[in-house]
Amino acid sequence: MNGYGELYQYIAKHAQDNPEKPAVVSESITYSYRQLIQQVEQLAESIFSVYPLERPIRLLSVCEQPEHNLLLALSMAKLNGTLIPLNSQTSAQKIKQAFEFVNADFVIIDQEGVLSELKEKTLTWTALFANSNKKNTMEKMNQAWSKNESFLICMSSGSTGQAKPIVLSQRAKLLRAKQSIKLYNLQPDDVVLNASPFFHSLGQRLTFVPLVAGATLVYLKHFTPSSWIERVRQHKVTFTIPVASHLYALQPWFEKHYLQLQSLKCLVTSSAPIDVNFKKRMQEEIGCEFHEIYGASEVASVTNLAPKDFAQKYTTVGQPIEGVSVAILDDAYTSLPIKQVGEIAVKSPLRFTEYYAQPHLTEQSFAGDYFLTGDLGFIDADGFLTYVSRKKDVIISGGINIYPIEVEKTLLATDLIKEVCVIGVEDKLLGEVVLAICVGDAKVEIQLRKQANIELLSYQRPIRYFFVDSLPLTASGKVDKMRLRETYNAMNEDWTAAIRQMMYREF
Repeated sequence: MNGYGELYQYIAKHAQDNPEKPAVVSESITYSYRQLIQQVEQLAESIFSVYPLERPIRLLSVCEQPEHNLLLALSMAKLNGTLIPLNSQTSAQKIKQAFEFVNADFVIIDQEGVLSELKEKTLTWTALFANSNKKNTMEKMNQAWSKNESFLICMSSGSTGQAKPIVLSQRAKLLRAKQSIKLYNLQPDDVVLNASPFFHSLGQRLTFVPLVAGATLVYLKHFTPSSWIERVRQHKVTFTIPVASHLYALQPWFEKHYLQLQSLKCLVTSSAPIDVNFKKRMQEEIGCEFHEIYGASEVASVTNLAPKDFAQKYTTVGQPIEGVSVAILDDAYTSLPIKQVGEIAVKSPLRFTEYYAQPHLTEQSFAGDYFLTGDLGFIDADGFLTYVSRKKDVIISGGINIYPIEVEKTLLATDLIKEVCVIGVEDKLLGEVVLAICVGDAKVEIQLRKQANIELLSYQRPIRYFFVDSLPLTASGKVDKMRLRETYNAMNEDWTAAIRQMMYREF
């Protein structure tokens, strides 16, 4: 490969074939493919000037501007270096911890101020470009670093908060982009909207997919329904993948702004399951192809619910994508028969390389060739997968397993609330009890309880309902269940005190 990375080569070819085609549009810049590659080459030269050693460089990015992360990623692809993107809102202490954990060489920032803990290892965006040394020819750079299987390290915290640094190669990222391009039939004339941060796998997918396809990438730095609608209208966006929380926020706007969304050809929901009734409304209202996918950062997209299957299989997340195998396993890693709930395990050619510096965790995450997702689900007779819950989200109350998604579906079906998150909190009598955190008016609690009494078994019914203006989200747009559990466990209420008094009182 003459020192060039595969992903970089693929995108650079578009600059040769169609140099003036718009490649990237953000709030502050517009690059043609020619300009994009010129910027990448200048940045790569600057990086090499700063760090011209024999091993691949490892850069930790805490950049806020999305195009800066893109340029850094493609520069690392060109140089066969490693990029570790972090949330730009990460605290200085956690940046230092991540820096040391992944053995980074430098931190790149594009904001005001200096990271005092890493002052000697911090490079500002402006200074980085100013370090370009014309004596370092492209030929020297191409010979500098050998092929490197560690292209990106994504610091995923999962549902436990423990760092899980996912290592991905350039080949894996390129093949993942090609998977999406084929699945959604994307073409060079498509315009793809990315409203997700680069430190998250979805933000990376929506960055690389349009550029590998030779299409146009449009960034939306800060999501609001109105800015999303305006971005689609202004740039005639044809394809995007909103996270579930964005999709819920957008749904009331779709009918009102239907004419502004006529350019959309395909919309995909990702990152978290959406309830069945909402899914039905989306299919009927958006006026374009609507897909739902299931996947994980470690194995990319796993299943796809295509429009042709929606009428019959809308309660599922679809069938395995070509080349991917799904098994449902019990705790002994034995395959379960159809319609039995177990852990979703995935065999995929697009799997990650490893968890960085955690060989034991990597080994524990596989049963043979199958990655253990930590999700629960089942497969029907037609091979369609139904997602049930995160394994760690299962509420065990009185020794009985309760799946939050079943309770959430029942409450959302009433149309009395906008959103709900069902969690388990510690309890002296039952181990855990069920709480429902609802976005809506507290006046509807009696009606919700009535419906729960009709539709749910006694042990599934929430013992308490709480009403809030909004649910807390993680930086990647998912409901922050860990934060909710911490918040409501901290209340330290004796949730079943009244029940115990009735059970144990003497007559």
